[in-house]
Amino acid sequence: MSAAPELLPRRLRDIDELSERDLARLDNARRWLRPAPAMTVEASLRVVEVGDLAAATLQAPEFVVDRIVPRGHVTLLGGHGGTGKSTLALAIAAHVAAGVPWASLACAQGRAVFVSLEDPGELVRWRLRAICDAYQLDAFAVARSLIILDGTEADATALAYELVIAGRAVLEPTSTMHQVRDAAADAALVVIDNASDAYDANENDRRQVRTFVRALAKIGRDAGAAVLLLVHVDKHAARHGASGNTFSGSTAWHNSARSRLALVDSDGALELRHEKANLCRRVDSIPLRVNAAGVPLPAAAGDATGGDDLLLLHCLRAAIVRGDVIGCHRTGCATTYTTAVDLPGFPSALRAKPRFWAALARLEDSGELVREEYLTPQRKVRRRYAIRAHAPNAPNTG
Repeated sequence: MSAAPELLPRRLRDIDELSERDLARLDNARRWLRPAPAMTVEASLRVVEVGDLAAATLQAPEFVVDRIVPRGHVTLLGGHGGTGKSTLALAIAAHVAAGVPWASLACAQGRAVFVSLEDPGELVRWRLRAICDAYQLDAFAVARSLIILDGTEADATALAYELVIAGRAVLEPTSTMHQVRDAAADAALVVIDNASDAYDANENDRRQVRTFVRALAKIGRDAGAAVLLLVHVDKHAARHGASGNTFSGSTAWHNSARSRLALVDSDGALELRHEKANLCRRVDSIPLRVNAAGVPLPAAAGDATGGDDLLLLHCLRAAIVRGDVIGCHRTGCATTYTTAVDLPGFPSALRAKPRFWAALARLEDSGELVREEYLTPQRKVRRRYAIRAHAPNAPNTG
């Protein structure tokens, strides 16, 4: 019979306690080293039935905005800061809410949710009113079906943020993500302005970017809505105009989206380009003009570039009739631009050199403006511009 612990000498009690601790450690190690029982792993890949392919009724991809904004998927809208991405996205949302076509592209009527993480709600409201006025939309119909969620007043309104667990970075959805998901229920379109505020993680991490875009796509699929995510251009494109990606960060942004739009300044004229289309053929670029309130509008035939051409033609024609020499030089001290910019009636919009040279090139291509040789007083042969005899009159700008 073993003695009670209190009757044992202190030294023996210490040895006994040490043995118990060692046995407990060994038992714990044995449990960890014992082979783990076989686990049932849920398959991550689903087999898709194709046996009834010939007879099955298959659902074609649906679009909230015909061919450019697919339902149940994420569409990126990229562009430089200040080009009007937010206003254009809001205009598209207003057309969906009103159920009327935008730029001759059919819009499915439905509820639109505009999540503004960059501009305060009052500014968005002002833009929306300007959009209704510019497009002559029914403001009451728009107001009934468009919701604005303002996230600019809270300290942290990202939809997801990076969390490090056991040395591994993972993407954690926030309460804002859940709020957007709830607001998207039964909506046709969800606009998120913009990715730099919504995504609080490494934009170059392919795995996290893919997880974020897929989470947005799931919101769209569950709600039967399209998701339009606004993104900034990459640094190279910001420095060198339209060259480079019209999105910033990992290529996973591009790869994960099923449609991608870009708002770009092309030779001084604004246009919307459809740069990626996984579900249909790409739409031709849509030229835009911006009104006095800053609202991008689809340019009517001759509105954007044709107006430039006629105004420039009128200015050059008046100068040539007066006897001014308009040289054909693109380089040097006296270029066509430096000569024309000081002429009376020179169009202020064409002070942007790319826009001027583009209009000049179109006038030459159309044959309205031709080059001819002439002799200088020093008997040297030079080339200058001349106007075709039946050039059209200038538009009435009064």
